[in-house]
Amino acid sequence: MAKTTPTQPAPPEADAFNPAVENLAVARCCAAYASTQQSAKDQGKGNVFIALDAIEAFRKTLPPLCGYQNICDFIACVAHGMLIGAMSSADGARLLYAAQVAHIADRRQSASPKSPPRGSILCFFAFYDELRMLKNRLSLPGLRVRSTEPTALD
Repeated sequence: MAKTTPTQPAPPEADAFNPAVENLAVARCCAAYASTQQSAKDQGKGNVFIALDAIEAFRKTLPPLCGYQNICDFIACVAHGMLIGAMSSADGARLLYAAQVAHIADRRQSASPKSPPRGSILCFFAFYDELRMLKNRLSLPGLRVRSTEPTALD
């Protein structure tokens, strides 16, 4: 009886690696980029307009900055977009900063048990307390925050 030895498949070549396979959001952005680029070429547009159209399609396909998974997908798309030249480093840095802010806001929102209903007096006081803490943290001398202490009219 012949012995069979399991063989491992050969590692993929460097050109065959495509990170879009790993992340669906990146795949969607890349597909929009490539299809728009091809359709612009088919329309006979010049190289500059082809690039502008493809970049716009890539950006319009970015996931929204709400929810943890969407934020992670957004970061992956922006990073990949900078790698393939779909966006400049400066624009990518701005978008990554926006993702960072959204992530912090999302984390705070999920950490708080339940925010008071909009329009309530508790929400009003919470807003001023947050504003006062922000003023102190940033040391903004020109910003005035009135006291939230009840007055005689309350």
